[in-house]
Amino acid sequence: LASIRFRNENELLDASDVDAPFRDNVLPGAAVQLAALPDGSLLTVWADDPGMETRPLASNRSALYYSLWKNGTWSQPVLVEDDGTADYSPVLRVLDGTAYLAWMNAGHAFTAETSGLEETAAAMDIRFAAFDEGAGGFGQFATVSDPDEGVLDMLPDILLLENGPAVVWLAETANDLYNRILAEAVSHSG
Repeated sequence: LASIRFRNENELLDASDVDAPFRDNVLPGAAVQLAALPDGSLLTVWADDPGMETRPLASNRSALYYSLWKNGTWSQPVLVEDDGTADYSPVLRVLDGTAYLAWMNAGHAFTAETSGLEETAAAMDIRFAAFDEGAGGFGQFATVSDPDEGVLDMLPDILLLENGPAVVWLAETANDLYNRILAEAVSHSG
C-alpha cells in the first residue's frame, strides 16, 4: 500500500507517507481491497495466513484481515471473522455511505480427510458483512448462498438496490458445463 495515491473529495491523499508497509509476507493471492470511508479514513481488507499455531491444517489457513487508516496511521490487522475456516476473494464496496464486504468462505473447517479439491469446492459459500464505523469493525454477518447446496460459490460482488445491498456471485456445479449467476438481497439495518 506504500505507493497508493487516492483522491477524496477535497484533497489528494498520499498513502506513501504512512508507515509502509504495515504488513509483510502476505499470501500471494491476498486479493487486497481498499475503500475510502465517508469520514476520509481508508479501510483495507486482504487474505492472509493466520499461522500454523492457530490453524495447523494448510487448507484452513487463509483468513480475511482488515486495517483502518486514520490520522496517518494504519491500525493493527484484525481478523474480519474468526471462525477457523478458509476465506478467499474479498470484495469491498462503499455504497450509500456504508462499507460492505462479500467473500468466499468455507462452510466448515477442513480436516486431513476432507480437504480434497471436490470437498473444498463444495464447502465454499458466500459471506457478507457490513463495517460499523462507530465500533471500528465488521458485523451483521450473513451467509447469502445456500450452504447445503454443495456447489462452488465464488466471485462475489456487491451492489446497492433501492432497499439496501445485494450480493451477486457465480455458482459452479460439479460435472455441469454451465454455471449459474445468483443474487441475494441482504437485510441491513445500518
